[in-house]
Amino acid sequence: MSKTILRDQRIYLDGYEVSSRSNTCQIQASKEVKDVTTFSKTDREKLSGLFDFTFGAGGFMEIDAVDNALWVELNGSDMVVTVTSETQTVGGTAYLMKAIESSIQILGAVGDAAPFQIGAAGASMMTKGMILHLPSATITATGNGAVQQYPDASTGKKLKLAIHVLDASGTNPSLTVTLKSSAVAGMTSPMDVVVSQALTGIGAQYLEAMLTSNNTYFRLSFAVAGTSPSFTALIAFAII
Repeated sequence: MSKTILRDQRIYLDGYEVSSRSNTCQIQASKEVKDVTTFSKTDREKLSGLFDFTFGAGGFMEIDAVDNALWVELNGSDMVVTVTSETQTVGGTAYLMKAIESSIQILGAVGDAAPFQIGAAGASMMTKGMILHLPSATITATGNGAVQQYPDASTGKKLKLAIHVLDASGTNPSLTVTLKSSAVAGMTSPMDVVVSQALTGIGAQYLEAMLTSNNTYFRLSFAVAGTSPSFTALIAFAII
């Protein structure tokens, strides 16, 4: 395996991509270890505790809609976070989670390029999954995405779906996203796994569902309405 130079991560926070203003990105996963050692023991006894996940990004401050949205997120509402590699492909790696923004740090010394730093704590498990839809593929009509296989899918596992709508245009545009599964690549008799609420503008949704089958093939289905609707979106999913 060759080593990798970190050059161009893609960072999505709710309905915005902040990659072009960022030069740092950190994902941290940890698990508590609880000491349960009792008297008469000659060595420590420990139990595995709860998971904890944090996210951070930083770079250079811009006073715009993204900056305004980041400040609003401090109100305690959930934030959808997805991070992908520099080379984005459908089926490529994505890290996704639901988080609560915990900090914003801005400004610095005179003469400096004004910096920003944000931090977020996981409101759900940060999971490693795959990209299902790229922003480069504009959604303008009802249809289906590409079929992807997730070999580890099975009954009882939890599926997580992150939808980031980065742009929406047209008159009364509406997009509903359904993730379907099937036992075969041809998507014969597909089952609905999870269905989004209607998306009508810039924003995000984070959906979870328990799998009720051993289907390993998945495909997005788009229901689009409105006059001349057009949506730009990044969509990723994971199964744990």
